[in-house]
Amino acid sequence: MNKLAKFQFNFCCSSRVYRYSLTALLGVVLLSDTVGAKVGGLENYSSKRSPEILLDKYRDNFPYLETGDKQVLLRNYQNQQQIYLAQQPAPTPSIPLNPEQQKLYEQGVKLFQEGENLRKKGNREGYNQAIKKYQQALKIAQDIGLRQEEAEINQRIGVVYFLLFDNKNALEFHKKALSILQEVNQPLLQASALSLIGNVYVGMGEHEKAIEHFNQAQSSFRAQKQFGFVAITLNSISDAYIRLGQMKNALNSLN
Repeated sequence: MNKLAKFQFNFCCSSRVYRYSLTALLGVVLLSDTVGAKVGGLENYSSKRSPEILLDKYRDNFPYLETGDKQVLLRNYQNQQQIYLAQQPAPTPSIPLNPEQQKLYEQGVKLFQEGENLRKKGNREGYNQAIKKYQQALKIAQDIGLRQEEAEINQRIGVVYFLLFDNKNALEFHKKALSILQEVNQPLLQASALSLIGNVYVGMGEHEKAIEHFNQAQSSFRAQKQFGFVAITLNSISDAYIRLGQMKNALNSLN
């Protein structure tokens, strides 16, 4: 529920977007989120870790991955870690609050942070406990009318369900978040939400739907001159085409 700004990324940051939320980070989650969850969590990534060790873990947990996916997986994993490390908390709620609402907001922030700490354990028990904390924070956001924070928490719950390989619930919460972000007219966060939905479709094996959502996301990022996120989303489109066996389209998407 606190405003985790994710946009201070090395090649696309500005004072205008520093206050955007965790949704922004999550919207550029790549295939690496799936494999990263099985390697101890992205926050534990180290460039000093042997690529061979990482790939062994990928193969153990995802035996369907082809050897040719090595470089794609490593590149996505490393790119995602760069973004993950760029987080910075923002200090205020999205709308002014009265003193009573502020107290509730602070309770929600505490619950959200407890959820974050549980999520960072990187195991099933931690994820399930995190969802409970996020849901308590979500109710507070709903009670005091913090629609943007409500979207963010829905988004976070969706990501944790994705890490639990529960794509049905992940998709449900991401779509709730997208609907709210459209309501509050946050085009940059909408683009991020579209990218997240695309990522869930990748996890479901529905690559054409994934490409559709990634394309909407990259068009929106481009319109807002967020070219770093355009590049990352195009990479996701290329990966989805690779999984469809459409190598020409995969290459064209990067041109």
